[in-house]
Amino acid sequence: MRRKGKGALFLGVVSAVSGEFGIDPTIGRVVFAVLLAISPLAMSILYFLLALLIPTDDSPEKLSDRVFSLLDEIARWFEGALNPKDERFLAGFLLLIGFCLLFANWLPPGIIPLGTRTGGLVMMLLAVILPASKGEGQNEALGSG
Repeated sequence: MRRKGKGALFLGVVSAVSGEFGIDPTIGRVVFAVLLAISPLAMSILYFLLALLIPTDDSPEKLSDRVFSLLDEIARWFEGALNPKDERFLAGFLLLIGFCLLFANWLPPGIIPLGTRTGGLVMMLLAVILPASKGEGQNEALGSG
């Protein structure tokens, strides 16, 4: 099992796992978004652990070196997702808003108005469904996510 960066919504974890089990990555992403809304902290920790443990084609062999490689990968994703000209901008924007809404319960009151799990789930589902509706990465879908 390998994570592939090309066409990945974030780090490619969900589509790598979906591909391993023969499930469409969009369905895997929707299931993950629902599970994330139910248990944001546990699913976030699980996601980043899997991102660390499931290598990419160019991941270092040593696990300690993979930590820095993963941090670089996250930084590159943010560079693209925060650039309005990048194809990942809309999905990245919705993922960030959804993630903030999911964790709104742990933030001081008033920082994120209307911070509900439902709002976070809606944003994350939009982030998952919109790229799929455009047909982006459908041919490479088993390696993206």
